[in-house]
Amino acid sequence: MPEPNTDFVAFAAGWAHSLGVKADGSIVAWGANHSGQCDVPPPNADFVAVEAGGYHSIGLKADGSIVAWGTNGANQCNVPPPNAGFVTVAAGMHHNLGLREVWCGDGVVDTDEECDDGGESTTCDSNCTFAECGDGTLNTTAGEECDDGNTQPDDGCNATCQIEQEPIPTVSAWGMTALALSLLAGYKLYFRRRGALR
Repeated sequence: MPEPNTDFVAFAAGWAHSLGVKADGSIVAWGANHSGQCDVPPPNADFVAVEAGGYHSIGLKADGSIVAWGTNGANQCNVPPPNAGFVTVAAGMHHNLGLREVWCGDGVVDTDEECDDGGESTTCDSNCTFAECGDGTLNTTAGEECDDGNTQPDDGCNATCQIEQEPIPTVSAWGMTALALSLLAGYKLYFRRRGALR
């Protein structure tokens, strides 16, 4: 074990090598190194966990990405995309496992999501469902001004999710009341005389 033997926060043992994570986020490696399993790739920083496999090593970064090095005969150092969102890792003799936190907006379409563009897009709502007018989720990126959960007109939000203009109220009046109603500002008045609207 390399000196100084202090400030370790995590460690792992492989077939013939060992790894330790220091409090500063760097990895210290020692033991057999015939496959490069102790050659931590730069930058050697921001690690929160390590695992040692047979002849390879993996480290989990604070940003949720995984770094792998050493022998790669079984593709154990090829982290599958997306290399993000991992919360823990494990290494076997010739394989690795990573547990990824799943959430809407992580950019990965998971089993309970219709889409996931990493946030609202023209085709995907912020709740990871396909953007569709009338679905009840406002998506301004898709051009919606409103989305009231239906495509019925005359309720303030039209069938294309645009805000409807309020109709100008009209009043029909006839007889003596027409003069009194004409004093109400903002209304169009139609006077009925002898069956004709004017």
